[in-house]
Amino acid sequence: MSSLILPPIKPSHYRPDIDGLRAIAIVSVVIFHTFPTQLPGGFVGVDVFFVISGYLISTIIFRSLEKESFSFLDFYARRIRRIFPALAFLLLGVILLGSLFLTPEEFKNLGKQTIYGSAFGENIFLIRHSGGYWDTATEMKPLMHLWTLAVEEQYYIFYPLLCWILWKVKKRVLPLLCVLWLVSFGFDLYQSQTSSIVAFFSLHTRFWELCTGCILAALVNPSISSKGLVQPIASKLREERARELGGGG
Repeated sequence: MSSLILPPIKPSHYRPDIDGLRAIAIVSVVIFHTFPTQLPGGFVGVDVFFVISGYLISTIIFRSLEKESFSFLDFYARRIRRIFPALAFLLLGVILLGSLFLTPEEFKNLGKQTIYGSAFGENIFLIRHSGGYWDTATEMKPLMHLWTLAVEEQYYIFYPLLCWILWKVKKRVLPLLCVLWLVSFGFDLYQSQTSSIVAFFSLHTRFWELCTGCILAALVNPSISSKGLVQPIASKLREERARELGGGG
């Protein structure tokens, strides 16, 4: 199951539709892991969460940049406050249980996995030390589901800086996001043929999913999409969103 840790939606910008997508994604992943034959495609919920995460983070960053209030320190401080307490609790609990039920060799491997997990490198650990997500040996890797959190945190490291630079350079955010989407999707197709493990766990092959959310956030942001071929699409999306808010108010 995915870590399913996403940035919170502030009450003033609450999106019930996104919460609905979150719920569907969570339920589909849980059903897939509990009753895989009942919902064989439920793992797609993880991909949905990547898209939602990219959209929400981009929306937060774009809004802060527009107001000229963006702070790298504040951005990373919020991520740390939201993620680290739950992660520390999880790692401590797994270590305590592992000390009771695992063999010495298994506990040693758990220690290695804990180090990678605490540094948001679980996906790297699995690339190096597993036969893939569906490998039966992964049953003895209780922290393997932290790979999704690792991908998101690695994305958080470089993406805010990228947005800040692009915003300062004539705000050419959307074109480059589209280029990065194509590059990442190309890597995904290539790695799927050469190394399915790398394709499944790596940031550079998963970035196109996060980037899909980033592009959607850019499309509905007037400061980014007010010019060019995306204007009709962006205007339509904003009009529909305004009608939804008006109808609900």
